[in-house]
Amino acid sequence: RVLIVLGEKESATNIDVASEVAALEDGIWEHRQSITRHIVETPSEQALKRELLSFRPHVIHFIGHGSSTGLEINGANVWDWTPENIMEWLQDVTGRVPHLVFMNACRSQGGPVDASEVHSLSASFLEIGVAAVIGMTGDVEGPAAAHLASSFYNRWLKGEHLDQALNNARSDVKTLISSNQVGRVRQPFLPCLTSAYTPEKWLRWRDFDETKARLNHPDLIKVHNTFVGRYDLRDRVLSAGQGKMDAAAALGVLVVHGDLSSGKTD
Repeated sequence: RVLIVLGEKESATNIDVASEVAALEDGIWEHRQSITRHIVETPSEQALKRELLSFRPHVIHFIGHGSSTGLEINGANVWDWTPENIMEWLQDVTGRVPHLVFMNACRSQGGPVDASEVHSLSASFLEIGVAAVIGMTGDVEGPAAAHLASSFYNRWLKGEHLDQALNNARSDVKTLISSNQVGRVRQPFLPCLTSAYTPEKWLRWRDFDETKARLNHPDLIKVHNTFVGRYDLRDRVLSAGQGKMDAAAALGVLVVHGDLSSGKTD
């Protein structure tokens, strides 16, 4: 479960939110059978808190600006997502703390991000049990930020360790810079990973292995990758079947059906 929090509207002109969201979609597209993602655009404090508690994301990805007080949410009501309310909201929700927080928060309109501020936010997430945090120690321009996120998630979801995926994503951005396709030379070195565990103990992604599944279940119906990923509809199906999951686990199968005009989804 991936929660993408937009601190600015996708139509914003001061930061290319739409390009990074599109890049994130590209990065996780190959693995969409295994991922549910929610996007919340400039949520209120209560809306974000509800989403965190109900959706229980494994990964939080923030796109927007950072300030001296926290992560800026520039919606109908402007507010900062501070270390204090991060800790207040999540410290008592056992089993619901995210594994990874990716803060792509470039400089605020008031000036550059201070590395100590990034560390403070990272430390707040780690203190409540988040396994790893990626933050930016400077201003990463839109094209570089988008490519970094896409490359990182694609590599991590293919099985690379977290630090390896980030390091290789940096190299991908550096290659683009060398070919004059994006940004400034220092940008690949601005993402900073802070982890509560050594990399080999950190959560590694285990995607659905169709080949292994077919060896164990030769009659497995073909897994299709050609349909649109209808995340919202899939969430509704999962929610509707939640009470039947225990029985499904005992039987080994949960059948979901609809009328003939329902169409097809992942």
